Amino acid sequence: MATSTPTPDTPAGPTPTEARHRRIGELFWSSDPNELRPWEERFTLSATLLLLLLLLGSPATVPTTLLAVTGLVARDLLHRTWFWMAVAATFPLGLLRMSWLAWDNHHFLLLYWIVAIAITRLAAEPDEQLRRSARLLLGLTFLFATLWKLGTPDFRSGEFFAYLTVSDPRIANVLVALGLQDGTVVPTLAAELRQLEPGADAALPIAPGVWRVAELLAWATIAVEGAIAALYLAPLTSRWRWLRDAALVAFVLVTYPVAPVSGFGWLLVSMGLMATSLTGRRRTTLYLGAFLAIAVFTERNAVRNAIEQVLSLLPGVG
Repeated sequence: MATSTPTPDTPAGPTPTEARHRRIGELFWSSDPNELRPWEERFTLSATLLLLLLLLGSPATVPTTLLAVTGLVARDLLHRTWFWMAVAATFPLGLLRMSWLAWDNHHFLLLYWIVAIAITRLAAEPDEQLRRSARLLLGLTFLFATLWKLGTPDFRSGEFFAYLTVSDPRIANVLVALGLQDGTVVPTLAAELRQLEPGADAALPIAPGVWRVAELLAWATIAVEGAIAALYLAPLTSRWRWLRDAALVAFVLVTYPVAPVSGFGWLLVSMGLMATSLTGRRRTTLYLGAFLAIAVFTERNAVRNAIEQVLSLLPGVG
C-alpha cells in the first residue's frame, strides 16, 4: 500500500509548547473578533452573562465594576488573560469590605470561576480546559451541597422546610392555597419567630400535613442535587450529555421562583453554558432563556411595574 509522506512544503501544525507561547503572546494585544474560533463564541456569551452578574448580583468594588462595564463595551477584552486576572484580583476586595457573616457560598464559587477563566486562557487548549473546569465546579458544588444536607439532621427531618413554611410568606401562601396550612395562624407564627433570639429553640404548632410536605421537599432536594452532581462528575458519552443541561436548567427554573437568589442562579447558568455540549441556537435559547427567567423571578415586582407603565401608555389600555 502506498503511503503519502509529508513534503518540506507542507506546513506543520504548532506544537503544544508553541501554542501555549502563542496564547501568552496574545495577552497584551487584541485579536480580530472576526477570527474568533467557534468555541470562543460560546465563551463570549458565558463571559457576558458573568459580567452582568458582577454588575447586578455581586459585591463588586469600583475597579471590578469598571472592568465589567469595559468588558461589555470592548468585547475583545473578554479574550485577554490579563483582563480576567485583573477581575480576579479586584473582586475579593468587595468581599473584604463586607462582614464575613454576609458572605454567601456563591461568592466563593464566583471567585473560583473567575480564576479558572484566567488560568485556562493560558492553556494550549483553553476550550477543553475551561469546559472541564466548569463541569467539575458544577459537579463538586452539587456534591458538597448534597453531602451537607445528608449530614444535617435538621435538614433531613424536614425541619428546615417547616421553618420556611412559617418564615417565608411565598411558601406559606402556597400551602394555605392547597389547604395544608391554616392561613389565620401563619401571621402569628411568623411574629413569634421574629421575637426569638438567634439560636433559640421554638416548638411551633405546624400542621401534620405541612410536616409531611416539608420532609418530602427535603429528600426531593437531596435526590435532585445528588443526581445533578452525578451527571456532571460522571464521564458521560456524547449521547447522554444533554441530561446535564436538562437537569441544571430544570433545577434553576424550579428553584428560583421560590428562592430568588439571582446571583447564584446566574452563576450556575454562566458555568453551565461553558460546560454544555449543545451547539448553535439550542444552546443559546436554553441558557439565555434561563438567565432571563431568573431575572423575571427575582425582579418580578419591577417587571410588573414596568409592564403596567408600558400598558398605561397604550391607547385604550391605560
